[in-house]
Amino acid sequence: MVANPTLTPRQTFTLGYLPSNQHNATLFFMKVLIVDDEQAIREALGRKLRREGFDIILSGDGLEGLRAFHAERPDLVVLDIVMPGGMDGLTLCDRIREVADTPIMMLSAQAITEEDIVQGLNAGA
Repeated sequence: MVANPTLTPRQTFTLGYLPSNQHNATLFFMKVLIVDDEQAIREALGRKLRREGFDIILSGDGLEGLRAFHAERPDLVVLDIVMPGGMDGLTLCDRIREVADTPIMMLSAQAITEEDIVQGLNAGA
């Protein structure tokens, strides 16, 4: 019995019983880029996802996150909405959407409005 017989690169799966003719299995892991200016949040989320089997890339601001996105080509991006500096999460989402359709999740430790949610969805999150 194979846990997931249709694996593609960078997918995770729970290793089950392999057929007797398949002696070696290659594990593929999803790569997740976490962009958040709060180090404690960034690292806590990264630790949790690592324990779940994801490869993690951490960035502390929007510009660093954009560079990491282009260099690493992650399978998923988790963005903080409000970040100081020249590029907040919404702007970074727009920039990523210009070149890729990578899934994006937006998060915020601050209270956000319905307008912020709509703006994030319109940006492609």
